[in-house]
Amino acid sequence: MIPDDSDLIAEFGKVSRLMPGVLFDFIMGTLTPERQHEFGEILIMLGELLIKNAEDREQLGQPTTVEAADSPPPQVAGTVEPLPPVRDQQSSGTD
Repeated sequence: MIPDDSDLIAEFGKVSRLMPGVLFDFIMGTLTPERQHEFGEILIMLGELLIKNAEDREQLGQPTTVEAADSPPPQVAGTVEPLPPVRDQQSSGTD
């Protein structure tokens, strides 16, 4: 994460909180023009922050999504070991 990520995360949070209600109102035809403008402004702010974040990451030399997908972290690329079997506590002590 870079310092501006907190603003980006906050904007993502706003969009996720508002999206269900805005979508419902849009589908039902009850979304007011004022609310539509407000939500549009939030989406524009999110877009601007996403673009700035991508530019900052490029300048820092952070991997892009494609590069990250080409070399996934070891815990993703490796196989998962099975968990040990769970003992039944009711039958293990008094049978």
